[in-house]
Amino acid sequence: WASVFAIGAVVEYQNNKAANSKDNEGYFPGNIGFDPLNLYPKDPEGQKDAQLKEIKNGRLAMIAVLAYTAQEFVSQTGVIGDVIPSV
Repeated sequence: WASVFAIGAVVEYQNNKAANSKDNEGYFPGNIGFDPLNLYPKDPEGQKDAQLKEIKNGRLAMIAVLAYTAQEFVSQTGVIGDVIPSV
């Protein structure tokens, strides 16, 4: 867990440094400058579409976590315990 925390701290530090720098032209929240496969679109319409897709994906993930939590509450067993009874 310490390594996960350390990596998260480095990413947040770099992100805050970029957001607060004087030459932050082109910066937007979530842009940490890491796109090795060059998947982020260059045109503004494509960028808005990619951002909307990312928001919808995050919302769907939050609903899935809520569903897992509800299932564990109702069945009183872990989600993995329902799939693999020996766990």
